Amino acid sequence: MGKVVFSEKNKKGQFSAKATDVTFFWAKLDQPEIKYGTKTGEKEYNVKAIVSEEVAAAFEGIDLNKEFFELKTEYRKPKEQKKYAPYIPLAEEAAKEGKTLFLVTLTQRSETADGKKLFVKLVGRNPNVGLEDKIGNGSKGSFRIFCYPGAPGGPSEGKLNCSLNAVQITDLVEFVESDFSEEGMGDLGFDDFGEEEGSEPEAKKEEKSDDGSADPFAEFEE
Repeated sequence: MGKVVFSEKNKKGQFSAKATDVTFFWAKLDQPEIKYGTKTGEKEYNVKAIVSEEVAAAFEGIDLNKEFFELKTEYRKPKEQKKYAPYIPLAEEAAKEGKTLFLVTLTQRSETADGKKLFVKLVGRNPNVGLEDKIGNGSKGSFRIFCYPGAPGGPSEGKLNCSLNAVQITDLVEFVESDFSEEGMGDLGFDDFGEEEGSEPEAKKEEKSDDGSADPFAEFEE
């Protein structure tokens, strides 16, 4: 079902949101890539996340600079049918239970305007242990985004800029290189997800035993 936990807003109106029961596709989180649609060479980390109706509904009333797109079980236009083909089986399974899934693209730029390197924190089932494996399509887990008000006069004025801060994978699907080829990905565009002043990852902590019962957000704090 999934849920969202919001932190308290600080004096600048900034806050974080943590979502559970997420399915990830097309994860580009270990190395940044050229930002989709940009001509400046700006790089970013990105991933597509499929969330439950409950998770999408939790963001209603919060004017994010992002949209949660409802996934359908079929599409009339061939181009859309191809674009959303990887997600249709999940949408069909959810529909059997009378549920609806939503798709959102999460991103984090690779560095700040002054050149400070940014990262997305990646952890496995044990949140104390960094994730070194590549994330295959259909992997499940949780994410945290950081939100802050858009600058006055800017394109996101009156909205909240949000960027991906951390991802936890609790059910890792094997990464298949061919899935991430140009042919395998098909016509999958990544839209803009705003900007955020992030931070470099913490030093890797000593690995602890993992029985799968760890709190998924125990180490998801700044």
